[in-house]
Amino acid sequence: LIPIAVAESEHVSFFVIISGPVASTLQENIFSNYTNDGESSENYDDEEITRKLRSLGFGGFNPIPYFAELTQPGLWLWGGVDKSVPVTFSRENLQVLIDSGKDNFEYLVFPSSDHGLNVTPNGLFSEMPYSPGLALYGPLTEWLAKNNISAKE
Repeated sequence: LIPIAVAESEHVSFFVIISGPVASTLQENIFSNYTNDGESSENYDDEEITRKLRSLGFGGFNPIPYFAELTQPGLWLWGGVDKSVPVTFSRENLQVLIDSGKDNFEYLVFPSSDHGLNVTPNGLFSEMPYSPGLALYGPLTEWLAKNNISAKE
C-alpha cells in the first residue's frame, strides 16, 4: 500500500518502509510458505528460494511499477533473518531500480534482525521476547538527518 499512497499523495515528501517486500504478493506468499513465516525453526536455503522466486515471475499485486514512478526519498529497512519477506530477492529488485537511476532510494539490511527488526539469531517469533531490542533507531535517525527530514515533515 505504501507505494500507492505515496504515488497518489501530494503531501508525502519521503517514506520509510520497514520489512516491506519489493516483490509481488505471489512471490512473497511463496517465500512465507517455504519459511513457515517464522513460526518454526525449520531450516531453509535462502539462495535456493531466491532462485525459485526469480524463475517464478510476478503474480498478484506487483509494487515495482509504482516504486519506479516515485521521486521522494525512500528507505527500506530489512532484517537479515526475516522469515516473512524475501529480503534477498527484494534487495535485488530494489537494486535494479537504484541502478536504473532511482538514486532517491536506499536500503539497509540488519543481519541479525527479524521481520519486526528485533535483534534475534534466527528470526523466529519465539525469540522475540528475548531480543535485546530493535536495530533500526540509529540508522533511521542518520538517514533522516542525511536527507534533511525533520519532525515537521
